[in-house]
Amino acid sequence: MTSIEDDLNGGDIHVDYVDDQGERFEFNIDIKATKISAYKANERNRRPGYYAIWSGFDYDDFCGRVLPENKIIKSKCSYYEEKIKEIVAIERRRKAQRTLRRVS
Repeated sequence: MTSIEDDLNGGDIHVDYVDDQGERFEFNIDIKATKISAYKANERNRRPGYYAIWSGFDYDDFCGRVLPENKIIKSKCSYYEEKIKEIVAIERRRKAQRTLRRVS
């Protein structure tokens, strides 16, 4: 969950991720309805810790309903896990670059 301020700044989900070594990463995910809108949002908003991603849901996933069935939602878990891993890899590189700059 995010605050109203986070939502207005483009954050639908605030992630506080701790990896196997105990390293912590914090970032916001802004979920977009289409791949194109996610791409455009990432192009417009380049602030650290902001990531727009496609929801992973297509029109057919809703079958005319407001929300997809639970089995459809559960089928998207691996997609979100992969996206979070990609974001953590980016954040890890950024953290390493900041550390290198401080040391230099």
